[in-house]
Amino acid sequence: MLKNFSRKSLIFLLLIVNNFTVYALENQRIHYSQSGTLVADISASEESASYGFFGSISALRGEVTGVAFGDGTSLNPTVVSNIPIGSPTLGTVSGTLNINANFSQKFSGFNLISGYSFKDQFLGGRFNLSTAIPILDITRSPNITLSSISGATCSNNLLTSNQCSIASNSIAQKFITNLNSANSASDSGVGDLVTEVNWSKNIDRSKFFLGFGITAPTGSYSVTTPVNIGLGYWSYTPTVAVIYNDSKLALAGRISYQYNSTNSNSTYKSGNVIITELSGLTKVPEVGIFGINTIHVNQVTDDYLGTPVSISGYLYSVNTPNSDGNRMRYLSFTPYYAIPLPETNSIISFSYTWKSNTVYSQLSNLFLIKFSKKF
Repeated sequence: MLKNFSRKSLIFLLLIVNNFTVYALENQRIHYSQSGTLVADISASEESASYGFFGSISALRGEVTGVAFGDGTSLNPTVVSNIPIGSPTLGTVSGTLNINANFSQKFSGFNLISGYSFKDQFLGGRFNLSTAIPILDITRSPNITLSSISGATCSNNLLTSNQCSIASNSIAQKFITNLNSANSASDSGVGDLVTEVNWSKNIDRSKFFLGFGITAPTGSYSVTTPVNIGLGYWSYTPTVAVIYNDSKLALAGRISYQYNSTNSNSTYKSGNVIITELSGLTKVPEVGIFGINTIHVNQVTDDYLGTPVSISGYLYSVNTPNSDGNRMRYLSFTPYYAIPLPETNSIISFSYTWKSNTVYSQLSNLFLIKFSKKF
């Protein structure tokens, strides 16, 4: 079945945009696939005469293990945060809570892609149109506990130090309970839809791409909840890519510039980013395709908050960006394995993605199984 890596059976992968939306700079996520777009594209690139409908379905599952910040620190299990407290009970009680901010956030779902490659050529190349529809489920389960209370004071002089300590602890426990409740959330449904048009042309063993993608805020979004399927804003992404392919190996590169509009719900504008992908694979007869994809994300403009907003009680609030503009950057790695199925004009692939060198980004991993077919 794997003896011949049929050009016809693989070319449609060039047209598929794997834009699964889970991660925006506003809450450490962006409108770009964590595993990238070249994982499918590079599998073949020599066929230039193929046209018609194509499609794919991906099943995905992943977990957010923490959040990296600009100073190199991260929020993940056992990390301590400081939160002030206060209460009018028996006068006022104030101090600082030292908490263990543990949480678990998991996501799963499907990504459906359909598209069409047009028969008529323009300047020796062909136009392709595709739409990606993510169907997602995200669940956050916090386990925030009290580590200690520092600087506890009571304004009521009738309270002894022991009574003040008891009052402070009682208020702190209620605060922790409310904090767990505020940060426990889930959301599911259709996410932000991605539509892309691209033009591609073959020259010898290389294929060149020019593309433009639009991501619409169709997924649910609320500024008052810590977990959202959608990101709440539009993204526009022009792209240039090139793929070199021969009988044994393939190499590819892609660079994109993503412009993000202002989120009308929160007045927050996520900065624009440059996304670079590099990928390579080797074809092993009778075994399959082995490859690796790397993505580098670098935010080049600052985040901006139009009207300062802070949601009290959330670990992840919509706050004014820091002096560095909350500029995101990360490097991700995606090794993958693909099995061509020439008899059915399709292919199935398996990939695993993790992030490295993250700043203002979620620390996460992603496992994905994808079936693609040319009709």
